[in-house]
Amino acid sequence: MLPLFPPVAVRSAVVLSIATAAAAHPPPASGPHPPTAPLGPAPAGPDGRPLIDRADSAAGADVAVADRGYFGPDRGQLEFTLAGSGQADIDFERSAASFVIDANLYLTRDWSAGLRQSVGLVERDDDPETSLSTSLFTQYHFGRGQLRPFVGVAVGYSYGEEVSETFFGGPEVGTRFYLQRRAFLFARVSYDVLLNNDEGDEGGTDGRLLSSFGVGFSF
Repeated sequence: MLPLFPPVAVRSAVVLSIATAAAAHPPPASGPHPPTAPLGPAPAGPDGRPLIDRADSAAGADVAVADRGYFGPDRGQLEFTLAGSGQADIDFERSAASFVIDANLYLTRDWSAGLRQSVGLVERDDDPETSLSTSLFTQYHFGRGQLRPFVGVAVGYSYGEEVSETFFGGPEVGTRFYLQRRAFLFARVSYDVLLNNDEGDEGGTDGRLLSSFGVGFSF
C-alpha cells in the first residue's frame, strides 16, 4: 500500500520551489502612486513677462517668443507708415498739406526710433510753394493690446522751393489702433518749435502744429 502523504524530502523540495518562484516575481505594489512634483511658475523673458509660446531653433541657441494678445512689432523689427498731414501756424495765417513717410526701428517692444520724410505744398498769400522736411524721432509706446498710445520727440530740418529753411524740434503724441498684429491705423499730433522766425531773427519762438492720420505695417 502507498503512503497517504509524500515523504518529508519531497514536501520540502516543493515548498522551496514555490518560495524561489515568489522571490523572483514579486507582486506589484498595491499602495498609492508616488506624488508628482508641483509645476513651477511659467518661464519669463528678459522683460519679466511670461513666455506664452516658444519656438526653439534647431541649434537651441535662439528662442522666438510670441505673446498671445500682444499687438505690435517685436524688438529689431521695422515699421513703415504713410500719412496725410495738415499744419498751420499759431495765427492760422499759413497752412499746408503734405504726405509723410516714416521708417521706424523698434529697439524694444516699447521704444522705437526712426526717420521721417514729408513732402507737401505750403499755401502762403495764395501762392503755393513746395515744402520738404527731414527729421529724426523717437517714441515710447504704451500698452500691449489693439490700442497703443505713444509719446515722442522729433528734431529735423525744413527746406524747399521758396521756403524759409530752418531747424525745428518738439514733442508729439498719438495712438495706434491695430487691425491685426502687423497692421494698424494711427493718428499723431505734434508741435514744432522753429529756430528761425519769418523775419530771420535767430532764436525766434514761431511754431507750427501738425496733425497726421494714416496707416502702417511692420515686418
